[in-house]
Amino acid sequence: MSLLPPTVLATLSSQARSGTCAFCEISSTYPPFPPSAPAPPSPPAPPQQQQSHIVLSTPDVIAFLDILPLTRAHVLVCPRAHHEKLSDLSPAENAVVGAWLPVVARAACRVSGYTDFNLVQNNGNVFCSRSKLAKSVLMMGGE
Repeated sequence: MSLLPPTVLATLSSQARSGTCAFCEISSTYPPFPPSAPAPPSPPAPPQQQQSHIVLSTPDVIAFLDILPLTRAHVLVCPRAHHEKLSDLSPAENAVVGAWLPVVARAACRVSGYTDFNLVQNNGNVFCSRSKLAKSVLMMGGE
């Protein structure tokens, strides 16, 4: 039995069958906004997609809260371009993602109250076919 709500399971199953990437859909739904400004009102999510809570949205990187968080500070940070593995990113893409990690970490710690956190990077098709989750960086606060 899955912990995912049936609507999320149906969406992920549909995306896996169609070859679409859930994170690419999030990237295309939520346009970049200046990091120094508050996030603009979120556009309505397409009917097949769950609403996302965006933490950071630049032209190259998007960070958002996990839909099934393991902690209060469970944030996914990914490049906007689709790649299945971290090793598929160019050095420039890795540098841009890496530059935003401490910024997102400080913000996540500030709002969650955590002082420590873990960075996790799952590589390969560990979740579903063509999923950005395979190379996103998961940032989880801890006590």
